[in-house]
Amino acid sequence: MRQKLLIIGTGRFAKVLFRLLSDTFDIYFLTRKNSHSITDDFWQNKQLLVKPKSLIGSFDIIIPAVPISKIAIFLKKYAQYFKPNQLIIDIASVKVYPQSLKKNITLINQCY
Repeated sequence: MRQKLLIIGTGRFAKVLFRLLSDTFDIYFLTRKNSHSITDDFWQNKQLLVKPKSLIGSFDIIIPAVPISKIAIFLKKYAQYFKPNQLIIDIASVKVYPQSLKKNITLINQCY
């Protein structure tokens, strides 16, 4: 059985990830946009999820393909839905800031 991969975002990098990984994983995308407002032909027949936060725990791997300026918002918004056995792949270009945020989120999650 193939692992389920969730890509957060529907930008250019999300498209690249899909092209690179779609032969190996069942890929889903989480977007804050209404699926009807995404008119790019690339997204036709893709598995788009619109804000189903509670489903995040059902994925094996999560890749937040969001701008570095949004990573803190992403982690605060979704951390409560992460599961201990999930792999969350950091693709942000600058590692110092996201790493400090993840340490804080880890501390928060230990309280749940």
